[in-house]
Amino acid sequence: MIFENPGDHASPYRSEITIPRGTKQIYPQSPDIPAFKNDAIYEVTVLLYSDAARSKLVGEHHQGVRFQLDPELAQRVGVDLL
Repeated sequence: MIFENPGDHASPYRSEITIPRGTKQIYPQSPDIPAFKNDAIYEVTVLLYSDAARSKLVGEHHQGVRFQLDPELAQRVGVDLL
């Protein structure tokens, strides 16, 4: 998975998981992201490969994820806002 980097669009964050055969649901998570721009939509891209060696790309999904957090709450939970 590729996550847009709020601080540097040229260096997206990446996360990899291997999905066992027969899995019905997955729960992807982003890596820890140190700061966000509030009330912004970030793009997440999921790339699905035929095997763990990533020999053949079989699917791709793009989705915007909106980040919105009250600034006071962001400060209390330790989220830096850009």
